[in-house]
Amino acid sequence: MPDILSSLRDLDQFDHIREVVGAGERCAVTGPQQSGAAAVIAALMQDFGGPTVAVCPTVDRAEELAEDVNLFAPGAACLFPALEAREPDELPDEEIITARMSVLRHLALGQGAADVGEQDRWLTPGPDTRLVVTDACAFLQATLRPDQVGRESRTVEDGAELPPHELVEWLVDRGFHSVPRVERPGQYSMRGGLLDVYSHGASRPIRLEFFGDRVDSIRRFDPSSQLSKEKAERCELMAAESPLRSPEDRRGHLLSFLPDDSPAFVLEPADLSRRAHELWDEEVSGTFSVEPREMWNMLGAHP
Repeated sequence: MPDILSSLRDLDQFDHIREVVGAGERCAVTGPQQSGAAAVIAALMQDFGGPTVAVCPTVDRAEELAEDVNLFAPGAACLFPALEAREPDELPDEEIITARMSVLRHLALGQGAADVGEQDRWLTPGPDTRLVVTDACAFLQATLRPDQVGRESRTVEDGAELPPHELVEWLVDRGFHSVPRVERPGQYSMRGGLLDVYSHGASRPIRLEFFGDRVDSIRRFDPSSQLSKEKAERCELMAAESPLRSPEDRRGHLLSFLPDDSPAFVLEPADLSRRAHELWDEEVSGTFSVEPREMWNMLGAHP
């Protein structure tokens, strides 16, 4: 795959695209489709780094693009999915919340902040991720603000002085639920001096052992067997991104996490515009922070 990108970058047409985008101007590219479009994006990312975003009409097309980009540049692309809840008072699937929070953490807090455990989930951000691929619905939906993502995370370090009841209060205030057995993100369980927490944006839960008000050990554990695994020096806890949060918290959108000069790739713009208006007309706009007519102004502000 690197040979394909090298050949592509040697073309005069590619030099023109690179110059236009590098000057902060918009550029329309016709011809490349499917894997060809992914190759162009992967080649351009070598010059402009990231983070950046690619918007597709549908989630299927977004998944295909992310997978194809990763064929040319392994680990470079991740997927930002849409909340499945159709109205603000509906609860979305926890896996969707976790996937979205992984991306928002990666964008707001930098590389390595996406996940507190293993990078083992499909199309989630990792150390080499520079491109966020999304679909029309996810792009239009509200997110936490970038500053809110930072404030709603908490670092716990081995040996730190931290009363366990204080940490439990922090979890409850941010929507975590007490359960007898922690198996899914958004859950915690306190048993004596042990506190199990499954953070949003994490691939596995963590087990904190307290000695009085001091964190005595931090271990990740298997939610199926409940057996402790490797030790960790620190862990990150992250609150949920949910439609039930206050409107003040959910005034962000995906582009608010990107630098102003970050390129934005739009695939199949006519289909994207049509799909955005379909979603709006289907009365699923309760979770949106962007109207379809605003979408192009926002994207047009990026090269």
